[in-house]
Amino acid sequence: MEEKIISGIEFARLMAARKTGVISEDDNHRLERWLLYHAEYRAVYEEFMTRDTEIERIAVSEKKAWDDFCKSNGIRGKNHLALSFRIWLSAACIIAWCVGIGIWYMSERQQTKSPSVVKVEKSDNVRLEMPDGSVVYLNDEKCVSLLAGSAAVDRKKSEIDYRIGRNYREESPEYCTISVPKYAEYSIRLCDGSLVKINSGSRLRYPVHFGKNSREVWLEGEAYFEVAHNSDAHFIVHTRQMDVRVLGTVFNVEARSEADYTKATLLSGSVEVACGMNTERLLPGQQARIERLTDNFYVQQVDTEVVTAWVRGMFYFNRERLEDILAFLSEWYVFQVDFRDEGAKDKKFSVELKRYGDINDILQLIEETGAVEFKQIGRTIQVYQR
Repeated sequence: MEEKIISGIEFARLMAARKTGVISEDDNHRLERWLLYHAEYRAVYEEFMTRDTEIERIAVSEKKAWDDFCKSNGIRGKNHLALSFRIWLSAACIIAWCVGIGIWYMSERQQTKSPSVVKVEKSDNVRLEMPDGSVVYLNDEKCVSLLAGSAAVDRKKSEIDYRIGRNYREESPEYCTISVPKYAEYSIRLCDGSLVKINSGSRLRYPVHFGKNSREVWLEGEAYFEVAHNSDAHFIVHTRQMDVRVLGTVFNVEARSEADYTKATLLSGSVEVACGMNTERLLPGQQARIERLTDNFYVQQVDTEVVTAWVRGMFYFNRERLEDILAFLSEWYVFQVDFRDEGAKDKKFSVELKRYGDINDILQLIEETGAVEFKQIGRTIQVYQR
Protein backbone atom coordinates (compact mmCIF):
# COMPACT_ATOMS: atom_id res chain seq x y z
CA MET A 1 0.00 0.00 0.00
CA GLU A 2 2.76 2.47 0.97
CA GLU A 3 4.63 1.84 -2.30
CA LYS A 4 1.46 2.48 -4.33
CA ILE A 5 0.84 5.78 -2.55
CA ILE A 6 4.44 6.92 -3.15
CA SER A 7 4.15 5.90 -6.80
CA GLY A 8 0.85 7.77 -7.03
CA ILE A 9 2.40 10.97 -5.70
CA GLU A 10 5.35 10.77 -8.11
CA PHE A 11 3.04 10.04 -11.03
CA ALA A 12 0.90 13.02 -10.01
CA ARG A 13 3.98 15.26 -10.07
CA LEU A 14 4.84 14.15 -13.59
CA MET A 15 1.27 14.72 -14.79
CA ALA A 16 1.17 18.18 -13.26
CA ALA A 17 4.54 19.08 -14.79
CA ARG A 18 3.37 18.03 -18.24
CA LYS A 19 0.08 19.88 -17.93
CA THR A 20 1.82 23.09 -16.90
CA GLY A 21 4.40 22.71 -19.70
CA VAL A 22 7.50 22.57 -17.47
CA ILE A 23 8.26 18.85 -17.71
CA SER A 24 11.91 17.95 -18.34
CA GLU A 25 13.02 15.55 -21.07
CA ASP A 26 13.89 12.82 -18.53
CA ASP A 27 10.58 13.21 -16.70
CA ASN A 28 8.71 13.17 -19.99
CA HIS A 29 10.40 9.87 -20.89
CA ARG A 30 9.54 8.42 -17.46
CA LEU A 31 5.92 9.46 -17.83
CA GLU A 32 5.69 7.87 -21.29
CA ARG A 33 7.02 4.57 -19.96
CA TRP A 34 4.59 4.74 -17.03
CA LEU A 35 1.68 5.20 -19.42
CA LEU A 36 2.94 2.41 -21.69
CA TYR A 37 3.24 -0.31 -19.07
CA HIS A 38 0.45 0.52 -16.60
CA ALA A 39 -3.14 0.60 -17.81
CA GLU A 40 -4.50 1.92 -14.51
CA TYR A 41 -2.20 4.95 -14.72
CA ARG A 42 -3.27 5.61 -18.30
CA ALA A 43 -6.87 5.90 -17.11
CA VAL A 44 -5.82 8.36 -14.39
CA TYR A 45 -3.75 10.37 -16.89
CA GLU A 46 -6.57 10.68 -19.40
CA GLU A 47 -9.00 11.69 -16.66
CA PHE A 48 -6.69 14.38 -15.30
CA MET A 49 -5.45 15.82 -18.58
CA THR A 50 -8.98 16.32 -19.92
CA ARG A 51 -10.47 17.61 -16.68
CA ASP A 52 -11.25 21.34 -16.44
CA THR A 53 -10.60 21.75 -12.72
CA GLU A 54 -11.79 24.59 -10.50
CA ILE A 55 -8.20 25.40 -9.53
CA GLU A 56 -7.32 25.87 -13.22
CA ARG A 57 -10.21 28.25 -13.72
CA ILE A 58 -9.24 30.23 -10.60
CA ALA A 59 -5.59 30.38 -11.72
CA VAL A 60 -6.57 31.63 -15.20
CA SER A 61 -8.94 34.25 -13.71
CA GLU A 62 -6.28 35.39 -11.24
CA LYS A 63 -3.66 35.69 -13.98
CA LYS A 64 -5.98 37.70 -16.22
CA ALA A 65 -6.95 40.05 -13.39
CA TRP A 66 -3.32 40.62 -12.40
CA ASP A 67 -2.28 41.16 -16.03
CA ASP A 68 -5.02 43.76 -16.45
CA PHE A 69 -3.98 45.51 -13.22
CA CYS A 70 -0.31 45.55 -14.20
CA LYS A 71 -1.07 46.79 -17.69
CA SER A 72 -3.23 49.68 -16.51
CA ASN A 73 -0.69 50.75 -13.86
CA GLY A 74 2.53 50.14 -15.76
CA ILE A 75 3.65 47.39 -13.35
CA ARG A 76 5.78 44.42 -14.42
CA GLY A 77 4.22 41.39 -12.73
CA LYS A 78 6.88 38.73 -13.30
CA ASN A 79 7.45 37.96 -9.60
CA HIS A 80 3.77 37.65 -8.89
CA LEU A 81 3.27 35.44 -11.89
CA ALA A 82 6.12 33.21 -10.80
CA LEU A 83 4.57 32.94 -7.34
CA SER A 84 1.15 32.38 -8.85
CA PHE A 85 2.54 29.72 -11.14
CA ARG A 86 4.20 27.89 -8.24
CA ILE A 87 0.95 27.98 -6.30
CA TRP A 88 -0.92 26.68 -9.35
CA LEU A 89 1.63 23.91 -9.88
CA SER A 90 1.35 22.82 -6.23
CA ALA A 91 -2.43 22.86 -6.49
CA ALA A 92 -2.28 20.84 -9.70
CA CYS A 93 -0.07 18.27 -7.98
CA ILE A 94 -2.58 17.95 -5.16
CA ILE A 95 -5.46 17.57 -7.60
CA ALA A 96 -3.54 15.00 -9.66
CA TRP A 97 -2.64 13.07 -6.54
CA CYS A 98 -6.26 13.07 -5.33
CA VAL A 99 -7.56 12.04 -8.74
CA GLY A 100 -4.88 9.36 -9.03
CA ILE A 101 -5.39 7.90 -5.58
CA GLY A 102 -9.16 8.00 -5.98
CA ILE A 103 -9.20 6.26 -9.34
CA TRP A 104 -6.50 3.81 -8.21
CA TYR A 105 -8.60 2.97 -5.13
CA MET A 106 -11.73 2.41 -7.20
CA SER A 107 -9.73 0.37 -9.70
CA GLU A 108 -8.33 -1.82 -6.94
CA ARG A 109 -11.81 -2.40 -5.53
CA GLN A 110 -13.22 -3.25 -8.95
CA GLN A 111 -10.37 -5.64 -9.68
CA THR A 112 -10.91 -7.31 -6.33
CA LYS A 113 -14.58 -7.83 -7.12
CA SER A 114 -14.12 -8.79 -10.77
CA PRO A 115 -13.14 -12.36 -11.67
CA SER A 116 -9.43 -12.99 -12.08
CA VAL A 117 -7.36 -15.80 -13.51
CA VAL A 118 -7.43 -18.49 -10.84
CA LYS A 119 -5.66 -21.70 -10.05
CA VAL A 120 -7.03 -24.67 -11.98
CA GLU A 121 -8.14 -27.61 -9.85
CA LYS A 122 -8.33 -31.12 -11.26
CA SER A 123 -11.87 -32.41 -11.78
CA ASP A 124 -13.05 -35.91 -10.85
CA ASN A 125 -16.53 -35.65 -12.36
CA VAL A 126 -15.97 -38.33 -15.03
CA ARG A 127 -19.13 -39.73 -16.62
CA LEU A 128 -19.55 -43.37 -17.67
CA GLU A 129 -22.51 -44.53 -19.74
CA MET A 130 -23.19 -48.21 -19.14
CA PRO A 131 -24.33 -50.76 -21.78
CA ASP A 132 -27.93 -50.55 -20.51
CA GLY A 133 -27.96 -46.75 -20.88
CA SER A 134 -27.60 -45.95 -17.19
CA VAL A 135 -25.02 -43.35 -16.15
CA VAL A 136 -22.37 -43.66 -13.45
CA TYR A 137 -20.17 -40.85 -12.14
CA LEU A 138 -16.83 -42.34 -11.24
CA ASN A 139 -16.31 -40.13 -8.19
CA ASP A 140 -19.43 -41.66 -6.64
CA GLU A 141 -19.19 -44.42 -4.02
CA LYS A 142 -22.02 -46.28 -5.82
CA CYS A 143 -19.91 -46.81 -8.92
CA VAL A 144 -17.98 -49.68 -7.28
CA SER A 145 -21.06 -51.83 -6.76
CA LEU A 146 -22.57 -50.91 -10.13
CA LEU A 147 -19.45 -52.11 -11.94
CA ALA A 148 -18.85 -55.14 -9.77
CA GLY A 149 -18.38 -58.33 -11.76
CA SER A 150 -17.11 -56.63 -14.94
CA ALA A 151 -14.52 -54.11 -13.76
CA ALA A 152 -12.76 -52.60 -10.76
CA VAL A 153 -12.67 -48.86 -10.11
CA ASP A 154 -9.62 -47.31 -8.46
CA ARG A 155 -10.52 -43.73 -7.59
CA LYS A 156 -7.04 -42.93 -6.29
CA LYS A 157 -5.48 -43.79 -9.64
CA SER A 158 -8.49 -42.52 -11.62
CA GLU A 159 -8.63 -45.82 -13.47
CA ILE A 160 -11.12 -48.51 -14.48
CA ASP A 161 -9.69 -52.03 -14.85
CA TYR A 162 -11.63 -54.50 -17.00
CA ARG A 163 -9.04 -57.30 -16.85
CA ILE A 164 -10.98 -59.16 -14.18
CA GLY A 165 -13.54 -60.17 -16.82
CA ARG A 166 -11.09 -60.86 -19.66
CA ASN A 167 -12.23 -64.49 -20.17
CA TYR A 168 -15.87 -63.50 -20.49
CA ARG A 169 -17.38 -63.44 -24.00
CA GLU A 170 -20.67 -62.09 -25.30
CA GLU A 171 -22.38 -63.06 -28.55
CA SER A 172 -23.19 -59.39 -29.06
CA PRO A 173 -20.67 -56.92 -27.56
CA GLU A 174 -21.71 -54.50 -24.85
CA TYR A 175 -20.39 -50.96 -25.14
CA CYS A 176 -19.56 -48.27 -22.61
CA THR A 177 -18.82 -44.61 -23.28
CA ILE A 178 -16.61 -42.64 -20.91
CA SER A 179 -16.72 -38.83 -21.03
CA VAL A 180 -13.85 -36.94 -19.40
CA PRO A 181 -14.60 -33.25 -18.64
CA LYS A 182 -12.25 -30.32 -18.89
CA TYR A 183 -9.58 -30.27 -16.15
CA ALA A 184 -9.52 -34.07 -15.88
CA GLU A 185 -7.85 -37.20 -17.23
CA TYR A 186 -8.88 -40.81 -16.76
CA SER A 187 -7.40 -44.22 -17.54
CA ILE A 188 -9.00 -47.48 -18.68
CA ARG A 189 -7.29 -50.85 -18.54
CA LEU A 190 -9.19 -52.77 -21.21
CA CYS A 191 -9.95 -56.46 -20.94
CA ASP A 192 -6.96 -57.38 -23.16
CA GLY A 193 -4.59 -55.49 -20.87
CA SER A 194 -4.24 -52.43 -23.14
CA LEU A 195 -4.02 -49.11 -21.31
CA VAL A 196 -5.83 -46.02 -22.57
CA LYS A 197 -5.28 -42.62 -20.94
CA ILE A 198 -8.03 -40.20 -21.94
CA ASN A 199 -7.28 -36.49 -22.02
CA SER A 200 -9.39 -33.53 -20.87
CA GLY A 201 -12.59 -32.90 -22.84
CA SER A 202 -12.57 -36.31 -24.59
CA ARG A 203 -14.86 -39.31 -25.08
CA LEU A 204 -14.07 -42.96 -25.71
CA ARG A 205 -16.56 -45.65 -26.73
CA TYR A 206 -15.31 -49.19 -26.19
CA PRO A 207 -16.63 -52.75 -25.70
CA VAL A 208 -16.57 -54.20 -22.22
CA HIS A 209 -15.13 -57.37 -23.79
CA PHE A 210 -13.38 -57.68 -27.15
CA GLY A 211 -14.33 -60.26 -29.76
CA LYS A 212 -11.94 -63.02 -30.73
CA ASN A 213 -10.60 -61.38 -33.89
CA SER A 214 -11.14 -57.68 -33.35
CA ARG A 215 -10.33 -54.91 -30.89
CA GLU A 216 -12.00 -51.63 -31.83
CA VAL A 217 -12.61 -48.36 -29.95
CA TRP A 218 -14.02 -44.97 -31.03
CA LEU A 219 -12.39 -41.71 -29.94
CA GLU A 220 -13.52 -38.07 -29.85
CA GLY A 221 -10.78 -35.88 -28.40
CA GLU A 222 -7.35 -37.10 -27.35
CA ALA A 223 -6.02 -40.31 -25.85
CA TYR A 224 -2.74 -42.10 -25.27
CA PHE A 225 -2.60 -45.85 -25.99
CA GLU A 226 -0.32 -48.62 -24.76
CA VAL A 227 -1.69 -51.57 -26.72
CA ALA A 228 -1.14 -55.15 -25.59
CA HIS A 229 0.30 -57.27 -28.39
CA ASN A 230 -2.07 -59.74 -30.07
CA SER A 231 -1.12 -60.96 -33.53
CA ASP A 232 -4.58 -62.47 -34.03
CA ALA A 233 -6.52 -59.26 -33.45
CA HIS A 234 -5.61 -55.80 -34.70
CA PHE A 235 -6.35 -52.92 -32.34
CA ILE A 236 -8.16 -50.15 -34.22
CA VAL A 237 -8.86 -46.59 -33.07
CA HIS A 238 -11.63 -44.99 -35.11
CA THR A 239 -11.91 -41.20 -35.34
CA ARG A 240 -14.03 -39.01 -37.59
CA GLN A 241 -11.24 -38.52 -40.16
CA MET A 242 -8.79 -41.38 -39.75
CA ASP A 243 -8.37 -44.91 -38.39
CA VAL A 244 -5.24 -46.10 -36.60
CA ARG A 245 -4.49 -49.84 -36.81
CA VAL A 246 -1.91 -51.62 -34.64
CA LEU A 247 -0.86 -55.01 -33.29
CA GLY A 248 0.91 -53.78 -30.18
CA THR A 249 2.54 -50.41 -29.70
CA VAL A 250 2.47 -47.01 -27.95
CA PHE A 251 0.90 -44.01 -29.69
CA ASN A 252 -1.20 -40.86 -29.18
CA VAL A 253 -4.28 -39.81 -31.14
CA GLU A 254 -5.81 -36.32 -31.13
CA ALA A 255 -9.15 -35.92 -32.89
CA ARG A 256 -11.01 -33.02 -31.30
CA SER A 257 -14.17 -31.89 -33.05
CA GLU A 258 -13.30 -28.19 -32.59
CA ALA A 259 -9.75 -28.56 -33.96
CA ASP A 260 -8.69 -28.03 -37.58
CA TYR A 261 -6.84 -31.34 -37.76
CA THR A 262 -6.66 -34.97 -36.65
CA LYS A 263 -3.26 -36.33 -35.60
CA ALA A 264 -1.78 -39.75 -34.78
CA THR A 265 1.72 -39.84 -33.28
CA LEU A 266 3.78 -43.02 -32.89
CA LEU A 267 6.04 -43.37 -29.85
CA SER A 268 7.18 -47.00 -30.28
CA GLY A 269 6.35 -50.03 -32.39
CA SER A 270 4.46 -49.59 -35.63
CA VAL A 271 1.05 -48.31 -36.67
CA GLU A 272 -0.85 -48.03 -39.91
CA VAL A 273 -2.91 -44.89 -40.44
CA ALA A 274 -5.78 -44.98 -42.93
CA CYS A 275 -7.51 -41.89 -44.25
CA GLY A 276 -9.83 -42.45 -47.19
CA MET A 277 -7.73 -43.99 -49.95
CA ASN A 278 -4.47 -43.00 -48.24
CA THR A 279 -2.61 -45.41 -45.99
CA GLU A 280 0.69 -44.69 -44.25
CA ARG A 281 2.83 -46.82 -41.96
CA LEU A 282 4.53 -44.69 -39.30
CA LEU A 283 7.94 -45.01 -37.70
CA PRO A 284 8.57 -43.97 -34.07
CA GLY A 285 8.65 -40.17 -33.80
CA GLN A 286 6.45 -39.65 -36.84
CA GLN A 287 3.00 -38.07 -36.87
CA ALA A 288 0.25 -38.52 -39.44
CA ARG A 289 -1.90 -35.45 -39.80
CA ILE A 290 -4.98 -34.58 -41.80
CA GLU A 291 -6.35 -31.05 -42.16
CA ARG A 292 -10.08 -30.89 -41.58
CA LEU A 293 -10.97 -28.27 -44.19
CA THR A 294 -8.70 -29.37 -47.05
CA ASP A 295 -8.35 -33.13 -46.31
CA ASN A 296 -4.61 -32.60 -46.85
CA PHE A 297 -2.94 -35.73 -45.43
CA TYR A 298 0.78 -35.93 -44.66
CA VAL A 299 3.42 -37.41 -42.33
CA GLN A 300 5.98 -35.37 -40.38
CA GLN A 301 8.66 -35.85 -37.74
CA VAL A 302 7.69 -34.38 -34.34
CA ASP A 303 8.94 -34.01 -30.78
CA THR A 304 7.06 -36.76 -28.94
CA GLU A 305 7.84 -35.16 -25.58
CA VAL A 306 5.63 -32.24 -26.60
CA VAL A 307 2.82 -34.50 -27.82
CA THR A 308 2.66 -36.62 -24.67
CA ALA A 309 3.38 -33.94 -22.06
CA TRP A 310 -0.26 -34.13 -20.90
CA VAL A 311 0.24 -37.81 -19.99
CA ARG A 312 2.91 -36.69 -17.51
CA GLY A 313 0.60 -33.98 -16.13
CA MET A 314 2.56 -31.23 -17.87
CA PHE A 315 2.39 -28.60 -20.58
CA TYR A 316 5.50 -28.57 -22.76
CA PHE A 317 6.32 -25.97 -25.40
CA ASN A 318 9.49 -26.29 -27.47
CA ARG A 319 10.47 -23.01 -29.17
CA GLU A 320 6.85 -22.04 -29.73
CA ARG A 321 5.64 -18.52 -30.60
CA LEU A 322 4.32 -16.63 -27.58
CA GLU A 323 1.04 -15.92 -29.39
CA ASP A 324 0.49 -19.69 -29.88
CA ILE A 325 1.48 -20.52 -26.30
CA LEU A 326 -0.93 -17.97 -24.84
CA ALA A 327 -3.71 -19.00 -27.24
CA PHE A 328 -3.39 -22.56 -25.93
CA LEU A 329 -3.17 -21.53 -22.26
CA SER A 330 -6.11 -19.11 -22.59
CA GLU A 331 -8.35 -22.02 -23.56
CA TRP A 332 -7.24 -24.00 -20.51
CA TYR A 333 -7.27 -21.19 -17.94
CA VAL A 334 -10.07 -19.16 -19.59
CA PHE A 335 -8.58 -15.68 -20.00
CA GLN A 336 -8.21 -13.04 -22.72
CA VAL A 337 -4.88 -11.98 -24.22
CA ASP A 338 -4.12 -8.36 -25.13
CA PHE A 339 -0.80 -7.84 -26.94
CA ARG A 340 0.17 -4.23 -26.28
CA ASP A 341 3.28 -4.71 -28.45
CA GLU A 342 2.85 -6.67 -31.69
CA GLY A 343 6.52 -7.68 -31.69
CA ALA A 344 5.97 -9.84 -28.61
CA LYS A 345 3.76 -12.27 -30.55
CA ASP A 346 6.64 -13.82 -32.50
CA LYS A 347 9.05 -14.29 -29.60
CA LYS A 348 9.75 -18.00 -29.08
CA PHE A 349 10.00 -19.84 -25.77
CA SER A 350 10.72 -23.35 -24.51
CA VAL A 351 9.01 -24.11 -21.23
CA GLU A 352 7.67 -27.13 -19.34
CA LEU A 353 5.18 -26.55 -16.56
CA LYS A 354 2.57 -28.28 -14.47
CA ARG A 355 -0.83 -28.78 -16.03
CA TYR A 356 -2.73 -27.75 -12.92
CA GLY A 357 -1.84 -24.63 -11.00
CA ASP A 358 -1.84 -20.85 -11.04
CA ILE A 359 -1.42 -19.08 -14.39
CA ASN A 360 0.76 -16.48 -12.66
CA ASP A 361 3.42 -19.12 -11.98
CA ILE A 362 3.57 -19.84 -15.70
CA LEU A 363 3.73 -16.18 -16.68
CA GLN A 364 6.50 -15.58 -14.16
CA LEU A 365 8.62 -18.30 -15.77
CA ILE A 366 8.28 -16.62 -19.16
CA GLU A 367 8.91 -13.16 -17.68
CA GLU A 368 12.18 -14.37 -16.15
CA THR A 369 13.64 -14.61 -19.65
CA GLY A 370 13.56 -10.79 -19.73
CA ALA A 371 11.93 -10.74 -23.16
CA VAL A 372 8.37 -9.80 -22.21
CA GLU A 373 6.32 -8.45 -19.33
CA PHE A 374 2.75 -9.37 -18.32
CA LYS A 375 0.09 -7.31 -16.61
CA GLN A 376 -3.07 -8.98 -15.30
CA ILE A 377 -6.32 -7.01 -15.20
CA GLY A 378 -9.25 -9.19 -14.21
CA ARG A 379 -9.33 -12.04 -16.73
CA THR A 380 -7.21 -10.19 -19.29
CA ILE A 381 -3.45 -10.70 -19.61
CA GLN A 382 -1.69 -7.73 -21.21
CA VAL A 383 1.62 -8.49 -22.93
CA TYR A 384 4.44 -5.93 -23.30
CA GLN A 385 7.76 -6.31 -25.07
CA ARG A 386 10.83 -5.42 -23.06
